[in-house]
Amino acid sequence: MQSIFNSKDIQLLRLNTKAERFLSLREELLRHTSRATEEDLEEENPAFHQARRILLMALVYLIEADRNCGEMAKDFVLELVTFNSLADWMRPFHRKQHPTMLSDLHVAEISINLVLASEALSELLSARDKELIEAGLMERAVELILTEVERSIWWTEAYNCNWCSLMYSALGLTSLYLREVSEVSLAEGRIRKALLRTGEPSLKFHPFWKRAL
Repeated sequence: MQSIFNSKDIQLLRLNTKAERFLSLREELLRHTSRATEEDLEEENPAFHQARRILLMALVYLIEADRNCGEMAKDFVLELVTFNSLADWMRPFHRKQHPTMLSDLHVAEISINLVLASEALSELLSARDKELIEAGLMERAVELILTEVERSIWWTEAYNCNWCSLMYSALGLTSLYLREVSEVSLAEGRIRKALLRTGEPSLKFHPFWKRAL
């Protein structure tokens, strides 16, 4: 698949980020990336924090041409999409709050971060790596979100809700990465509705919120 950044983009990115105005941001990025992995893995949802760290490491790889950082990020990506211990990307709080649901905002953000990181790390990924990543994203994100859509779960038509926007954004971006055309079209249509209805007060009248409130 065509990478988001071509070689000229990467060269320009690396040149620009060495400019003085970017130094503080660059240092902050490097500082966060160098933190011990265990610090994030002790949090409520280790997969969620791991995915955020992966994206930071992928950015460092792009900016610094740091192959070691890129290889570490690649290993973490493969860990997230293959290890059973990190198979459940849903936030435990949401799992408890919505026991019938299969996906949530954490699933969406993890999927988005892994797609962006995988694109950034494209040159380091073997054909087998890409197969594993695509299979993991399909199983742990796309299929789960699509199941929610088919069941018309509460957020699927709550177009002025952050859940609706983020879940369909994840579905669209991940499906684009996986070259799933029909899912991209579905997500595009739903996001268009969300954009048109942003700010409407009707969400509080949704049956889910009537019960919750």
